[in-house]
Amino acid sequence: MRPTDYAGTDEPKKPEPEEEMPPVGMRWVTVPVKSALPYWIAAIVFFVFGLIVPIYRIGWLLLGLALAFFAGWLTKCGVKPETKRVLVPFSSGNPEIDDAVAEFERAAAQIEKDRLAVADSYPEAAAKMGEIALLTRKLGSLVAEDAEDLHRCRRFMNYYLPTTVKLADKYVYITGKESGENVDETRASIENAFVTIREAYRRQYDALFADDALDITTDVTVLETMLKKDGIYEGTEPETK
Repeated sequence: MRPTDYAGTDEPKKPEPEEEMPPVGMRWVTVPVKSALPYWIAAIVFFVFGLIVPIYRIGWLLLGLALAFFAGWLTKCGVKPETKRVLVPFSSGNPEIDDAVAEFERAAAQIEKDRLAVADSYPEAAAKMGEIALLTRKLGSLVAEDAEDLHRCRRFMNYYLPTTVKLADKYVYITGKESGENVDETRASIENAFVTIREAYRRQYDALFADDALDITTDVTVLETMLKKDGIYEGTEPETK
């Protein structure tokens, strides 16, 4: 924690909760929530007014309705608007990207399902499967944000994703069998494969970020060149402390 987190306060600030990462193929949307309080206030005002005056007369009835409407409207103006976050399906407007994002989510969901199936019996393998599922969702998020990333990892999607899901399913199947030489060897082989897969997913994730960083660096270089050419920017020396 930074030293400034304690500056000028008697108690340390509580860390702000991290925003929950939505599943791949979904996104958070903030929607308004209508409060029922104005309607309750209007109903109470009308009810109380009816106890005081002969509301069966048309004049009093109209006045009671007007007072109830005004009370409800006044309450609505004074009530702080409420919102809530809901998950809605992600849509980029590009069917190819949407299908790819959905494929990443299906793979991550199946790997997570298999992880839960073996979590109690084989916690170490389950931990590796959990990391792979998380990396799968992260890769899907990158594809959702940048169409170029889809082309960069097309081969990865077509081979590694289905192969990973197949191995995770097979691992669950193997763990349900009685222990034996062939069963134990196969299980150990898949566990070793999980390590390799995890590293491959990490490398793919880093590679996509490296491409994005290169694109940004190129854009900045071109921008500085144009600014210098137009005499707007002459370059600055790095600040020293």
